[in-house]
Amino acid sequence: MLKPHIVSFWSSGAESQQLLRDGEASMGLLWHTRANLTKQDTEGEVDWTFDQGLVSPSGWTVIKGNPAGLKAAMEFIALAQNPDNQVTLLNELGNGPANPAAHALVSEEMKPVDASSKENLERQIVLQAEWYADHYGTALDKYLALVSS
Repeated sequence: MLKPHIVSFWSSGAESQQLLRDGEASMGLLWHTRANLTKQDTEGEVDWTFDQGLVSPSGWTVIKGNPAGLKAAMEFIALAQNPDNQVTLLNELGNGPANPAAHALVSEEMKPVDASSKENLERQIVLQAEWYADHYGTALDKYLALVSS
């Protein structure tokens, strides 16, 4: 049984970090940006890896009739997808670039924390949105049963 060994089903990124910093949890599944910050905060006492990590690609959606209009929304998306801007986001927050053209611009220092680099993606599992679309209700019910048991 897994549940007796789970300290917490954390509800925020900050909580996931705190559980590890305080030594309440000896291991955890958390966002790599938070894991990297925890490593920095603990001066390497808490470390992390992309091995068997879960990758969940995201996307942009423009809501029909949004007050800014389609043109402004599309300009923002283009700005966000710009390779230089994506590298800035990686440097500042640790988010891996979604635009493959950005990878050539990533510094050697930042390559180990770039979740979307070829080397790091090979060590992770890509979540299948199609599977979740087909099985969301059943998966959620099982998760809620585990959390509440």
